Amino acid sequence: QDIAKFVRNLNNRPRKVLGWKTPSEVFFGKKLHLI
Repeated sequence: QDIAKFVRNLNNRPRKVLGWKTPSEVFFGKKLHLI
């Protein structure tokens, strides 16, 4: 449970290198374009 919470927090934190998008947005955005 603690690990899942930690991973969720990391994936929902905006990153400067990603243009202030979250890793989740980038990953799922690219995945949706492939479908």
